Amino acid sequence: MRLGGQRTMRFVKTVYMNLYAMVTGRVSAKTMNGPLSIANVSYKLAGEDFWFFLLFLGMISVNLAVVNFLPIPVLDGGHMVFLIYEKIVGKPAPERLQIAAMFIGLAMILSLMVFVIFLDVKRLFF
Repeated sequence: MRLGGQRTMRFVKTVYMNLYAMVTGRVSAKTMNGPLSIANVSYKLAGEDFWFFLLFLGMISVNLAVVNFLPIPVLDGGHMVFLIYEKIVGKPAPERLQIAAMFIGLAMILSLMVFVIFLDVKRLFF
């Protein structure tokens, strides 16, 4: 259990470091993979080695957990930002601000999805 926890924390740090490297431009965003590449790798790993496949699924789960907690309004991290704001100020953020932030967050997530699917299609079929 302890070894699993240590490896999980190391992978969480790696995900944050990679996100930071992408934001600062040290790592190209073109290195990201989307659902098509994930499915492709999963299929290959499932056919080769069950334990590598299980490890890969764990890595995907940790990656999704980290991304879900980013402070983007549509995600859980964005909800936490609004809850922290409410705790500090003593009242919720204005509804118009919350709605605008949700639309911006949704646009960001949808743009990211379109981008990684485009990269997947380009990488897998062309």
